[in-house]
Amino acid sequence: MIVTSFDEKRENPVVICLGGFDSIHKGHKFLISVANDLKENLDAKSVVFTYDNELCAINGKSNGLVFTFEERKIRLEKLGVDEICLAHFNYEFANRSPEEFLIKLCENRNVKMFICGKDFKFGKGAKGDFSTLIKFCNEGKIAYKICDFILDSEQKKFSTSTIKEKLSTGDIKKVNDYLGDNYFVLGRVISGRKVGRQLGFPTANIAFSTSKYLPKNGVYATHVIIKGKRYNAITNVGNAPTFNEEKKLIECHVDGFNGNLYDQDLIVYFDFYIRDICKFESVDLLIRQLEKDLTVIR
Repeated sequence: MIVTSFDEKRENPVVICLGGFDSIHKGHKFLISVANDLKENLDAKSVVFTYDNELCAINGKSNGLVFTFEERKIRLEKLGVDEICLAHFNYEFANRSPEEFLIKLCENRNVKMFICGKDFKFGKGAKGDFSTLIKFCNEGKIAYKICDFILDSEQKKFSTSTIKEKLSTGDIKKVNDYLGDNYFVLGRVISGRKVGRQLGFPTANIAFSTSKYLPKNGVYATHVIIKGKRYNAITNVGNAPTFNEEKKLIECHVDGFNGNLYDQDLIVYFDFYIRDICKFESVDLLIRQLEKDLTVIR
């Protein structure tokens, strides 16, 4: 899989999926599967258009991304996408009319087909929708496919806003169901307070992106893959009140691993919520609780 710029000119035939793709939930995955199914007949590559930042970033109202761009790259490559067409959302981009957006995309790409969902909005003021795309494609003799919504068990469409709502309550199982895969955090392991090591529970401290939408503060059952081997883990998201640490942290105790992870990128996959973060009256009580937590993940 390659990453190219929205403004980069490329000649190879492509099938382009249009959407936000900030969480790559089951609805997004369906669009990608359609593109991968159709690209062979068109002798084309599958392309996902996305942004490297939040759409609300230009207003200074960051809400957070379910998956950062670096994390989306991992998910999209796993889904068999051939190319990511990457744009940066700024005032100039936001002020393009729907037609200008499509014209520019077709100037830079040999578009054989557009694919989007019925809720796709684009262009200045989000005035463009699937009917705008259909009109443009008919005039330009470009193939298109408008996909119906994929619905959950409650007959509601999959959405990033619902995923964020479930993350904010710690409902990781529902989040994973919506994603069709594990929610995860990608980050560099950095040197921490080293308190966990003194307690017999060494932790990998993850430096996470400030644009990441994290689950509610709490202790989670997670797992990591290190050199091809899966390890279960306990991950604390939030502060450490027992040690008067108010800074938001992601600390991961990897069960059964004794090596050095410093300065390595680590992906922490979230499985389910275990408990709230507590302030313990003594270190001994904290150790007892951590031992109980271990029995949950083993």
